[in-house]
Amino acid sequence: MERQLEFHWSTPQPETGATTALAEAPPLFPGVTHQEFQAELERVARQPVQLAFTNNRSTVMSVRHTGGIARVRLHQMFLVAPAPVREAVARWVRNPKSAAAGKVLDAFIREHRSQLAPAPPREIEAREHGTVHNLRTLFDDVNATEFGGAVQAKITWGLEPRQRRRRSIRLGSFCPTSGLIRIHPRLDDAKVPYFFIRYVVFHEMLHAHLGILDGPGGRRSIHHGDFQDRERAYRDYPEAVAWLEDPRNLARLLRSRR
Repeated sequence: MERQLEFHWSTPQPETGATTALAEAPPLFPGVTHQEFQAELERVARQPVQLAFTNNRSTVMSVRHTGGIARVRLHQMFLVAPAPVREAVARWVRNPKSAAAGKVLDAFIREHRSQLAPAPPREIEAREHGTVHNLRTLFDDVNATEFGGAVQAKITWGLEPRQRRRRSIRLGSFCPTSGLIRIHPRLDDAKVPYFFIRYVVFHEMLHAHLGILDGPGGRRSIHHGDFQDRERAYRDYPEAVAWLEDPRNLARLLRSRR
């Protein structure tokens, strides 16, 4: 019969004296190695233990009881755990409902939370070459002529949405976290004029260049005054707006591809 228990890191407030709840007894682990740590776990838990250290960010402790063996996985922060914490680990393996052990472990994890490495950013493959338009060529052109080469961002064609019937369309977006500009794939069409898609690329690059400002009352402003002034000064702004406001052009963009 298999039984699995996990200790997910959370943020309850530690009680006064929590870190010394098990410190009064003689320490079980005075300067132990990995093998000695495992041996002491087996002695306290009174069963075979298989111990491994990981770099898991969310589940810093877990024990799975299967086949008469306690398979224990600990975050690598426990390699430097002091004796009272190591003792708490042993008691937790034997009795995961132990309140005293839980307080010690939670306080230790909270103290060493900086070792919970952030998740590596997901690598996004930029798809710059379309059937009609090349986003890299557009980006470099706009960057040189409108921003003096100052914009540092990536650009890619977005994915075709699954919904077939739509009343609106998001032509582009900029993600400050990844520094990625996405352009809607419906714009990769010979019937979409070059000046219009260039304007959309400029619009998103302007977001990357100016960023998000704090407006009145602490509200974040995306299309703030500086943004609107720069956008209206863009050379093809009137023509681009007029093209988009033409119901026939909007209907064409909203129409699903067969």
